[in-house]
Amino acid sequence: MFRSAPLFLSTLLLTSTTFASPAVNNQTDALSQAAISLQQAIQLSEQQVGGKAVSADFEHSLTGWQYEVNVLKNGLKYEAQVDADMGAVSVKAPTSH
Repeated sequence: MFRSAPLFLSTLLLTSTTFASPAVNNQTDALSQAAISLQQAIQLSEQQVGGKAVSADFEHSLTGWQYEVNVLKNGLKYEAQVDADMGAVSVKAPTSH
C-alpha cells in the first residue's frame, strides 16, 4: 500500500496539471501571449484611421483582450479597438481633441 501512495500522488498531480487550463488572468501574461503586438496594433490603427497614434492601452473586454489606440486626424480623436488575437480593427466615431 505504501508503494502505491507515491504513484497515486504523482498521477494526481500530473492529472491536475494536465487538465487544468491555465486562464490568462493578468494583463502581463495576456500581453506576452497576444498574437498582435502593441506596435502592430498602433500601425493597424494608424492605417485604418489615416492619422497618428497618441496613446494606447491594453485591456480586457467582453470579447477578450484588446488594444485601445487613440489616433488624431485633422484635429479629431478617433478611438480604435484592435483585437489582440485576430488584429481586427473597429473605430469609434471621432470626438474633438
